[in-house]
Amino acid sequence: MFTVVSLGDLVADIVFTIEHLPLEHERHQHASSVNVEPGGTGSFLIAGARLGMKMLPLGVLGTDTLGDTLYKILQDEGIVTDGIVRFAGSTTTPVLVLVDQEGQHVFV
Repeated sequence: MFTVVSLGDLVADIVFTIEHLPLEHERHQHASSVNVEPGGTGSFLIAGARLGMKMLPLGVLGTDTLGDTLYKILQDEGIVTDGIVRFAGSTTTPVLVLVDQEGQHVFV
């Protein structure tokens, strides 16, 4: 079994599914769904774990709701979380992701 170590970039993607991109000035678009997903190295870690590798992230997650959510997702995927540091009162880096019905996306 391979062990893969990642360094940093543990972020929370807050994914809004919208009708289309690009956004139009002064036109309101409703999100058809909103999801929180591991971003940054999170998807890489999950992919490796699902391929049978031991994934060891070294990084920081906040002790906020986003951090709690990501931490649980990573643990549920079998990722070793011993290298994740969580300081009391800290916050997780959020990334706003807009995705349209065709899969085009933009990170904010």
